[in-house]
Amino acid sequence: DIAIELVMVPLFVLIGGMLAVGEHEEKYRPVSRFISDLLGAFGVFLIGYAVYAIASDPKSFLSWQTLRDFYTPLLLSFLLLPFIQVVHIYATYERVFARLDMELPDSGLRRYAKRRTILVFGPSTALLNRWSRHVLAHRPKDRRDVDSSMREILKASQRERHPPEVARSDGWSPY
Repeated sequence: DIAIELVMVPLFVLIGGMLAVGEHEEKYRPVSRFISDLLGAFGVFLIGYAVYAIASDPKSFLSWQTLRDFYTPLLLSFLLLPFIQVVHIYATYERVFARLDMELPDSGLRRYAKRRTILVFGPSTALLNRWSRHVLAHRPKDRRDVDSSMREILKASQRERHPPEVARSDGWSPY
């Protein structure tokens, strides 16, 4: 099985590349159509072979192992998205915390700011990044500055989600 895959995968990559070139170059269009027809015939052959294999031995197809073989890739693909999101959130917090380590000399204030960011911003990496830029510009000196900078970011985000209406006669809305 592995030997067949080691031959088939590079072969199909090569054929896919030939199709991509053939679709964009007029002089290669006949070859592209031929390869496309050949791949279509191969697909029909594989479907026919699968139907034949199932019809000749339905018990081997209708098994728990076959069900596992079908649902495992679907389940892993479905679970990949939350995993990627968690890794993204973790990496963003790591980057922001590393920046705080450099920008805030007071270790007590750093610890406080890190705890508050997790509590206030949670999984919102957009708000966290925005607050991080704000900290770089305004450099909080104490806990009150940290809290007010977070409130300012939250209020700005709220205003952007629900912008106040501006009459056309007054001009365009800054939101």
